[in-house]
Amino acid sequence: MMEWASVIPLLSIMLLMFLVVWTGTAWFIALHPKFVWSIIRRTDAGDAAPAFDQRALRRGALFYGAVGLVLILLSDLYT
Repeated sequence: MMEWASVIPLLSIMLLMFLVVWTGTAWFIALHPKFVWSIIRRTDAGDAAPAFDQRALRRGALFYGAVGLVLILLSDLYT
């Protein structure tokens, strides 16, 4: 197990960086569901998404963003 001692801090930092990117992306999607919808559907930015799909994108992104934020805060407690 001692051979992993030098690798574990690097893995921890990489996991935290992934968590920050994941959370930031989720919050971006929650704030801009129309823009994300136009990228997913490959349409013009002026084309509006159905309200149900916008709410579904926003709710899912808010959930993942909140989970990511909680995990980031929990990682601060255990370091």
